[in-house]
Amino acid sequence: KIGAHIFQGKALDQRVNNNTLDVTLVLPLGRYVSGKVVGTNAVGIPTTDIRFKDALGAAPTNVQDNGTLADGTFLTLVDPGLWTVEVIPAALTHKAPLQIFNVNLTAGDVALGNVVVQNGVVFTCSVTDASFFPLANASVIARTSVGRTRVFTPLNNTSGAGVVAIVLPQGGGPYDISAIPPPGTLSTYATASQYNVLPTVDVTLPNFALPPARMLSAHLVAAGTATPVVGADIDVDRWPAPFLRIETPNDITDGAGNFSVG
Repeated sequence: KIGAHIFQGKALDQRVNNNTLDVTLVLPLGRYVSGKVVGTNAVGIPTTDIRFKDALGAAPTNVQDNGTLADGTFLTLVDPGLWTVEVIPAALTHKAPLQIFNVNLTAGDVALGNVVVQNGVVFTCSVTDASFFPLANASVIARTSVGRTRVFTPLNNTSGAGVVAIVLPQGGGPYDISAIPPPGTLSTYATASQYNVLPTVDVTLPNFALPPARMLSAHLVAAGTATPVVGADIDVDRWPAPFLRIETPNDITDGAGNFSVG
């Protein structure tokens, strides 16, 4: 029942004996987050996904009714907790996704009101190896060229054909857009980037052909004490000027002060 704070449940693969079926379902309780996703013209945006992540990036166990209706409204039931709410319009709507941080659903429901999403530009990207063989499950990310702030680009993994589309805010940027190798291949492929991309209309970018990786590894210690430096961010720039930044995943020193980037 909508509004009852109780998740739906199913009893699957049950055996019926003598025309009797006895099933006990323990249905968890949740909290509601509600609102209306609208464009800058205040018109509701349908077919928008409402997703949740905790501080570690993990999704909740239970989510129910996590999409907007035809008028852009949503009433989503989720496990109690402190969540980042991800608002992800369908790419065909040309609206940029956004995040709402620290939505506290531990003790009660939350009404977000109107959630305004910006007009977006669709970037279609292809990712291959150096021989132009498509790479599945690579990811494409975007950062602002000035300040290198990461832009929220969900659903950014390539298909089996090596293709993915991301949506960036129209009129934003310029952006540095990078292709990241699939999980488990960071020592096989390096990243590839396209710099100072300014979104105005939908576009298919030139192919990202990932070159072979050359690993750079080191042990970082404090001067004078040789104490390992933990949590340092390792940056690598191209030589010579303008010293464009190379995207280096997993570039934070570990608990022993070690790092290895490709």
